[in-house]
Amino acid sequence: MPSAGEIRDVQRATWAGLSAGWEKWDAVIMDQLGPVGAAIIERLDIAEDHQHLDIASGTGEPGLSIARLSPTGRVVLTDLVAEMLDIAARRARAQGVANIETKVCSADDLPFDDATFDSVSVRFGSCSSLTWQRRRPSSRACSSVNDGRKLTPYRRPKVDPLRAC
Repeated sequence: MPSAGEIRDVQRATWAGLSAGWEKWDAVIMDQLGPVGAAIIERLDIAEDHQHLDIASGTGEPGLSIARLSPTGRVVLTDLVAEMLDIAARRARAQGVANIETKVCSADDLPFDDATFDSVSVRFGSCSSLTWQRRRPSSRACSSVNDGRKLTPYRRPKVDPLRAC
């Protein structure tokens, strides 16, 4: 059985290889996924100075949209794959979004202190996280947020959202 590190390495290589296609078809993909991002953002109650963490950001959404809603805040986009975050950074520059940072890291090993962010979003990345399922649901993501109720797409889940994937 492969280790978690080996699985992450395969995921990283796979998504790196797919990144050019995601960039090529970005407009189509964003049209299709727009309602998902809008639903996430609607539940976050973003403020102008919000500190937000977007996990498994891929090409940048919903993090880039959140950054536009929080012009004096900061949005950190994370992903396992540097090539995907490179696309997100290019998209941010093209859209004039300057209040973002990118951080290459695994969703199951977030390098942030507790209470760093006001909110966190995970569009689809929680479905592929390796070790979240062995911990309390979304525990590291929740501890990085000032108010655990702002974990999206759920507020204080009564069921483990990771098992719903």
